[in-house]
Amino acid sequence: MKNIFYTQKTNNNFVFLFSILFLFVFILLNPVVFAQKMQFDNRIEEHLTDLNLKYEKNVVSGDYTFFIKMGNGQSQRTQQVFVQSATINYHKLEIREIFSVIYRSKIPPNAQIIRDLMMDTSEKQLGGWELLFEAEEYFIIFNAKISANLDLQDLSSVINLVALSADEMEKKVFAEDVF
Repeated sequence: MKNIFYTQKTNNNFVFLFSILFLFVFILLNPVVFAQKMQFDNRIEEHLTDLNLKYEKNVVSGDYTFFIKMGNGQSQRTQQVFVQSATINYHKLEIREIFSVIYRSKIPPNAQIIRDLMMDTSEKQLGGWELLFEAEEYFIIFNAKISANLDLQDLSSVINLVALSADEMEKKVFAEDVF
């Protein structure tokens, strides 16, 4: 009798361990199956297409990203712009963020750079500078938080404002064209 129970227990353990191993391998080989599928806002996609912007969709962050050529043709500068697909609701207002990065480092920016950004923000009518700390890195972004229901021309204006503000500050403070 003792051997029969032992054999059954061993078989159950084997089935249990095999099931756990199978599940573990399945998760490792198929992470997409368990990832949440990002929903993109068709309103933005249509506008970006109408503006002839060559955008990419980031399935992890849900952002649309593209480059804007800066300057008068002699300059080879570009500025990367991000448009968040996700929106935030505040009462009846639906808000979307459009931003551009000018700094990314494990080292925080110095006090003079922060002062320059704050002074520049105080002169802006739309958008402002933000210092973020994510994944052990510091980021400086110019961010415009706008209505998610802008028409094509207004969206184009905000995109250009964000790109121009970021590019000018990147050039002034860092004398580079990294972003």
